[in-house]
Amino acid sequence: MSDWPLVQLLTLPTIHTYSHESVGIQFVSVDEKMTEELSTAYPLANRAIYIPFSMSARRTLRKLFCWNGAAVSGNVDMGIYDHSGVRLQSNGPVAQAGINSIQVFNITDTRLTEGMFYMAIWLDNIIGTLFVNAPANVLLVVAAGMHQETVAGGLPSVATFARPTSTYVPQMGIASEPPL
Repeated sequence: MSDWPLVQLLTLPTIHTYSHESVGIQFVSVDEKMTEELSTAYPLANRAIYIPFSMSARRTLRKLFCWNGAAVSGNVDMGIYDHSGVRLQSNGPVAQAGINSIQVFNITDTRLTEGMFYMAIWLDNIIGTLFVNAPANVLLVVAAGMHQETVAGGLPSVATFARPTSTYVPQMGIASEPPL
């Protein structure tokens, strides 16, 4: 895996899909066959993907980001949810922009305490691509605590978590103030 948010993104500390606060360490520890980053079409229009992450200290979240792939299309929405599925923050649907680059979304500063949360992403089409890594088995995605749902119009105010049906794990994350 590359140093992907470090190559161009932020001077702020980050939590991303493959950081130790999220699912990456679980995949790497059990699945040596995980793919390298690949630009891959979104698996289903209007699918929300929820990826768990933990906070060991209080932080103020400042930005959300995703790594767009070789084709951009339609709208993307990113957000943060608490452990019960209540949306805490979302940038709202905006045009996916920037081929093969990190797209950064400014959000209202959001202070999180210690605990478990979800970062979420939604695209309204299957032409737009993101860089992903894919574990060899969907059961690893389930065991890592990921969820999905199909919902039109952007991320919902309350998630209805469903079992993942694919190994599509997009590279995305959160930039924050240093831990307090």
